[in-house]
Order: sequence, then structure tokens, then C-alpha cells
Amino acid sequence: MNFPITVSLSKESEFLTTNLYPITSYETGRYEKAHIVERKNVVVEAGMFALANGPLPTYLPLQWTVHTHPEGDNYFYRSTALPVVTEVNLYDTELADKVSLWVDLIEQEMIAKQLVFSGRVELFLKIENDNCYYYFADHDSQTLFWMEDYDSERLELPQVVSSSHLKTALKERYWNHIQNFPQHLGGGLPMKVLDDLICVLNHAIADHMTSDASTFPYDERTCMRFVKLLNNSKDQLDNGYTIAYIARLWALIENYRYWVLHGQENAKLSRTQAVLIKEPLDLKWSQLLTSLLSWNESQRYSTRFNELYVDHYVYQTQWSKFMAVSFNSWKSSSMIAISLLLLHTLLMFVPFSRTLAAVSAGFLSISLLSSILLMHSHEELREGSASDAHEYLSTIFSEKYKFQWTAFIFSLPKACYFWGMLAFFSQWIVISNLFYGAVATACVIALLALIALGVRSTISGIDLSMVLTSCEEIDLFGARQEDVEKDSPV
Repeated sequence: MNFPITVSLSKESEFLTTNLYPITSYETGRYEKAHIVERKNVVVEAGMFALANGPLPTYLPLQWTVHTHPEGDNYFYRSTALPVVTEVNLYDTELADKVSLWVDLIEQEMIAKQLVFSGRVELFLKIENDNCYYYFADHDSQTLFWMEDYDSERLELPQVVSSSHLKTALKERYWNHIQNFPQHLGGGLPMKVLDDLICVLNHAIADHMTSDASTFPYDERTCMRFVKLLNNSKDQLDNGYTIAYIARLWALIENYRYWVLHGQENAKLSRTQAVLIKEPLDLKWSQLLTSLLSWNESQRYSTRFNELYVDHYVYQTQWSKFMAVSFNSWKSSSMIAISLLLLHTLLMFVPFSRTLAAVSAGFLSISLLSSILLMHSHEELREGSASDAHEYLSTIFSEKYKFQWTAFIFSLPKACYFWGMLAFFSQWIVISNLFYGAVATACVIALLALIALGVRSTISGIDLSMVLTSCEEIDLFGARQEDVEKDSPV
């Protein structure tokens, strides 16, 4: 489109220019409206809406049309040399005059700056009091742009590594614009837009089927449902409803491409690969302490937390799996703790150590209580979205300790029932010493030690063969085996 280049701005226009602000399609305030409406009874006139003498229509300014978004709200579109879209209520004469004034101002500004845009471009306007917020959307290059140079931080754009990376971020915001205003697009969407989207989703399905570390944010089943939906939409590309959800899917995909550095030199090819943020190393002393206290269970949780938060990007499918496993672990820990607490009643019939009974009951009670509290406090996060998970992980993340202490809290139910179980079965040491003497007591101690080592090796991956090999030379009672050669390898 071409505009004459000889025009002078008035003082009024110069004043208004100071109140013109750039935004993107995510800062339109679309979902922040909080108007309260009041319903009331009205008179339904004879033949209302059916006969020629129905209510008079409400007229809009010249060249403007009203469109209803599939979600239900109205927006307005002006089909002229410079198309304009806005959510400002143009049925209000005062607001319509403001929009008209700002459109004239921006057109004059474009002329003064000798800005000539090729292709299909439209202007978005948002009016608040005497201020105007705007951006341009280019349908051919699928991007947003502005009349001035702006720092990306002022535009609330994320940080980027290259100009092509910036284009990806702007492309996401372009598709969000189309999602917000889908009803006025003449001719609808090109078939290539739909075909490319289906190809992206089909590749994601294959990627999930052949890899456990796919970077695509939606799982295989969800992608299949998307593909089925899109295949049923091929004859409806000029329908605003279809355009809206295709645009939303493209916006989500461009957001995913931004985070994995799609098309960049150091693209993220695995979900567990960090390319944006260099994570600090775990502190060895705290890691060792929490691992010993929790039978290495906290280290498992810490590793899983770190995998969930690589580059501070959270996958909802992985988060849901993590929460499901955690809840199952907490439930099983609580059931075991209850069972072992009930077994304490058997101690009433045999001599027992009150100290060991108190210790085991204390640990088992902590296991039960922590299980209940963890399940209660994380109930909403169990089915939470990726944004909910990201907010939670960013809150508990520590630059110094990362997720170590949260992982320790998550491991308390299982760790405490391990300690409680060990203390409970240590009662057999007391019983065997009273009834069977020192030899039997030593056997019980050795058996409990082997069980503890077995559990420890199962949790931490210790190779028991090394322990058993080193113990072959010594019998359970501490006597040297006479038939072992002195120079035999250990």
C-alpha cells in the first residue's frame, strides 16, 4: 500500500504522539476484562426480531464491521487501505471518535516517516483514556512490527540469541493475533498452513514413539487427537472457528520452537539437554547429608526435579507422570507405616525395648503424617498445567541448593518408614539376647545388616557382590575362616 509523503503533523497530533505506546498481541488485555453485568426483565414486543417493524439496528462508523469471536466477545474491523482491528466498543460514539483520531494520527505518522508496507498488513489499536496502544500484523511474513525502534524488553519480548530467534518469538505473537481476531480474514487460511501443522504433529507422534527424550510438549495421544481434528477441518479453512484453533496451535508450536532454539546453531535436541541456562553444581556436603538421611531417596527426587526444570522449561506430560509416581509412593509409604504401627501391638506379649519402640513409632508416625501433608498440599498440582508446574518449580528452586531440600521433604515418607522399620525389627535383637544368648543375637544383627545393605543397594545401586566378596574371609561370628588361603584375591 502507498501513502502520499507530504503532510505536516499538527500540534494536537504531536501531543498525541507522546501517548502512543507499542504492545504485542499478548498485552491487549483480552482476558483481563472484569465488567459486571446486571440482568433484568424486559418487554418482548409483538413481532420482535421477526417482522420488518423490529428494533432499529445500531449503526457503526463508515467502513467498520463488527465480528463475534468464537469465544463470544465482539471486535471491530475496518476494511480500508490500512485495515484496522480493535476491541474498543465502536457503538459508543465518544470511543469511536477516539479510534478514528488515532487511526488518522498513525496514518499521518506513517506518511511522515515515509513508511511503505508491502503485502497484507493490518493495525491493532487499544484505547485507554488518552493513551493508545498499537502494533501492526503482517499476514505475508507472519510477524508483528512497529513504527519505531524499540528495545525488546519494552515490548515484553523474551530474550533471544539471534534475529531468526526473534522472528520465532514474533511469529508466535502473530498467530496469537490471528487467534484473537479470526473472523474477518477474507479467503481464510492457505491450505499450506494446515498441511504444515499436520506434518509437525505427525513428526511429534513419531518422535514420541521412538524416543523417551522428545522435546515436543504434547504427548503422542494428544498429538493424534490434534491430527484427527485438523484432518476434519480441511474444508473449513475460511471459517472463523477453524481459523481460531489452528492459529492457537501454531502459536503454541512457535512458543515451543522458541524454547528449543528451533533453527538455531545450538538447538535443543533432547528434553534433558540444557542449552539456555548453565545449572549450578549440587553442593556435595548437602547432597551427601540428605542422601544418607533418606536412604538416597532424596537424590532420586533431586535428579527428577532437575530433569523437569531443564532450561526452566516444564513439560506437562513429564510433570503429570512425576506427580503420579510421587503420589503412589506417598500412598504406599503411608500404608506401610500404618501396618507397622499396628504391629507394635504384638510387642505387648513379648519383652521389648521401650526405647526402640518409641524410635520406630516416631519414625513411622512421621512417615504417615508427612505422606498425608504432602498429598494434601500438592493435590491441585497433581492435575496442574505446565504453567502451574513452572510457577511451583520456580518458587522452590534455589540458586545455591537447587531442589535438594524440597527433594528431601518429598523423600521423608519413604525414608522415615525405612528408619522406623529398621528400629522395629531391631526388637528381635533384644528378644534373641534374652532368650537365646549372644550367638543368636549376633546372627540376628548380621541378618538385619544384610537386609539393610540389600535395601541400600536396591536404592542407591551399590554392588553387593563387592561387599560379599570382602566378607567371604570372615564368618558371621567374627572367626577367621581357616580354609581360605592368605594370598587369595579379595
